Parts: sequence; structure tokens; C-alpha cells
Amino acid sequence: MKRHIRFLSVGIILLFLMPASLIAQFGNFTIIPCTDNASVVALIDTVFLKGVDPSQINNITFKGNPEAVGYFYDGFMFEGVQTKKGIVMSTGNAVNLAQDNSCTVDQNSTTNGGSDIDLNMISSGIFDACVIEFDFKPTNQISSFRYIFGSEEYPEYVGGSFNDVFGFFLMGWNNKRIRCPHWKLCISDLLYEYDRS
Repeated sequence: MKRHIRFLSVGIILLFLMPASLIAQFGNFTIIPCTDNASVVALIDTVFLKGVDPSQINNITFKGNPEAVGYFYDGFMFEGVQTKKGIVMSTGNAVNLAQDNSCTVDQNSTTNGGSDIDLNMISSGIFDACVIEFDFKPTNQISSFRYIFGSEEYPEYVGGSFNDVFGFFLMGWNNKRIRCPHWKLCISDLLYEYDRS
């Protein structure tokens, strides 16, 4: 009997600007930006995939500007999710996320991260993409992923021409058991009337 090892390919594509004013409400935190693609891959391997058997992970890749990614610590609480440390991904420079943003216009620089084929399928005109992809072989029945999505474009551009988007793509063998193997979150999908600020 031949055994085939099947790896799932996960593309985590985050295209967003987390509003620093949102973060500032919940305390100070520190961001250490990445300097090159190798430091992004190392960060994903040591922080995001911490605790995952290294032999079950392959092909960690990054596409975009490395300065759009960073490690944060001394985190914050938002909507019941306490996040003390983790990875930030942005369409601008990651270090700018720790600054206050009380302006109604873009205050962060873009990173010229380019576009992405998968994201273009869910939202056209992608610029400054920040893309992380990897293959993994699940060793448990359940795999989970926690995130907080924020956008400097929200609420000014809801329904407008600019639309920050977050995409999570899961591809591979037996992903039909997953209710929604490809999903997106865009600022235009959020309920403007529900904004608590």
C-alpha cells in the first residue's frame, strides 16, 4: 500500500491598515519591523507557527515589502480578544501602526507591495499587498487562526472606491469539509452603523 503525504497549502493574505487610534485606546505596544524577506519568513516560523511540528511545514514564502510586517508585544485587548504579542501586517509600514491616527485621510505611507492574483478575485485593484503563504500537514482534527482586522479606510471609504481587504485561502486535499475554504473580509462588508466609536 502506498501512502501519500498530503500537505495543505495555506495562503494568508492580509491587506489592511490597522487604525492606530484603535490600538492606542487599549494601551501602548511595541513593534519591531522586519528588514528583509528572510526576517519575515523567520517571524512566521517562530511566532505564527510556534508549537507546530517543523517537519509538517513547507514552503513559507512572503511577497510584499518586508517593512509592512513586524512583531508586536505589550499588546492590547479589543472586543474581548486579548493579544499580548503577535505579527502585524499592513499595506503601510508596520511601525506606523503604533502611532495615533485621528485624521480622516491617509497618514501612513504605502509600501508598493504590488498585487496578488488570489486577492484580485475577491476585490479588484489590489495595491500594496502583504502576502504570506505556507504548506502544512495538519496533525489534529482542528486548526485555528485568530486575527484582528482593522483599516485606516474605515469608515470613510465604506462603499467607496478604496477597500482594504483580508483574505484567507485554504487549498488542498479534502478541503471540501471546510464550510468556506476561501473567504474575505473587506471594509465595505462591515456594518458602518455598528461602529462603536
